[in-house]
Amino acid sequence: MRLAKSAEQAAERIFYCLDLNPPETVACRDRLYAAFSHYRPVWNWCRQCFAAEEEEKVRRHPNPRTTPGDIIAPLYHEHPRCSGGRETFLHWLPRSLELFLLDSDICFLERLLTLAPWQWPAEEQGALREVLTRAAIGWFTGNDPSPLHIKDHLTRRPAASITSETLVCALLCLRVDPFALFAWLARTGGQRAHDVLLELAYREDIIDPPFYWLLEEGSDQALQPAFVRSLNRVCRDALSRIVAGGNRAERLWIWAMEADVELAADITASESLWRSNLLRLSPSQRRSEGAIVASAIPSGLC
Repeated sequence: MRLAKSAEQAAERIFYCLDLNPPETVACRDRLYAAFSHYRPVWNWCRQCFAAEEEEKVRRHPNPRTTPGDIIAPLYHEHPRCSGGRETFLHWLPRSLELFLLDSDICFLERLLTLAPWQWPAEEQGALREVLTRAAIGWFTGNDPSPLHIKDHLTRRPAASITSETLVCALLCLRVDPFALFAWLARTGGQRAHDVLLELAYREDIIDPPFYWLLEEGSDQALQPAFVRSLNRVCRDALSRIVAGGNRAERLWIWAMEADVELAADITASESLWRSNLLRLSPSQRRSEGAIVASAIPSGLC
């Protein structure tokens, strides 16, 4: 009985509260660079993917804070092992997150997930959560996802929904409490918050699993797909409670008929799809899924 209760408590601790008072933009950025400052690039890259001249261009910019985007962008068009693997990726992660997370041409989040960031040291995960939370607050309450960069065309419909989804999914992968995050979006309201809640509601998977994994030595690769599947179910349950609870979808549609005709049309057109994707877990099912999520997280990080 004691062991069962301990497992339940561990499952309940796997998610972090949504901190709506993160450090200011400059402080978030500084903490991010500090958290990853001990990583160094590994050289002598794959010559099939990178010519010696291309590698030399990158070598000339050892300071990740000032590396131009066009210098490191080619790294994300090839497998990470071709440019030194995890160490190289993590050395430039702060700069690349700033420049590329919201760049739909690079799909940086997909590449980030291959390294299973939910397994990283607490300091690194915390720095990422602060940056992403600060960016999400700026994005959903204004038009500024700083410290992340964004191209102007990605701030407008329909492309803006990609930006919103990326921020929300990145926070979920870093174990921000799904119900708290979706509830905050529902309370915040506005075009972007409503759009992303609807978009995620009719997607089959809220979080798309990566095509491959690039894990630290000793990590159990078999646990990672199960982590993503169970995290998706926990997130789907939380989103269903927000979208369907209190007839919220119907009330949103009534409001949108006058205030946002495009949103009202989307709700109507996708209703059968998002209703079919609703998932309500029982308390015991939530604990079971949470335990699977927890099994992929190193001890000491739950």
